[in-house]
Amino acid sequence: MKGKTTKGQYFLLLCLIMGLTSCTSNHITSSSIMPPPDPQNSVTLFLLDNYTTSHQAGARAANLIEGILIERGYQVVTDFKKHDSHIAQQLKIAKKNGSRFLLNGGVTEWRYKTGIDGEPAVSLQLKLIDVVTQKVVWNSVASSNNWGNGTVGKTAQLMLEEMLRKGPKG
Repeated sequence: MKGKTTKGQYFLLLCLIMGLTSCTSNHITSSSIMPPPDPQNSVTLFLLDNYTTSHQAGARAANLIEGILIERGYQVVTDFKKHDSHIAQQLKIAKKNGSRFLLNGGVTEWRYKTGIDGEPAVSLQLKLIDVVTQKVVWNSVASSNNWGNGTVGKTAQLMLEEMLRKGPKG
């Protein structure tokens, strides 16, 4: 019987693999479903406000958001050179760009936790505002962490991909 693998050993290995690959923890809450992409309605995206001690966390998050939105078919207008966190000014610029929507928000966590594992942790909030009515049509708050072998960028991207497709009450 030496060297022979049993069904129990395969099952144990499968459980171990599933446990290790499912160690990302996401918590996402959304107010509604993100409006579907429409070639007639572009989205203006600014750098997100950075409420962390991590340098350029808002720029990093905005860059990931831009890529995800474009991949999903949204028309995205960005001006990452300017950072104006005043909503009135952002709405004015979005209207000037001819955008239907303004996407903004803030990053509240973008770091590696301290300790032996150094797990990546990300938290942020996004809102989509109708430029014409100036009403929030979609809002989402999310936080995520991953094992120590994950990166902040990958953790953020996976969370944002899920966040931008979530419906009400995530």
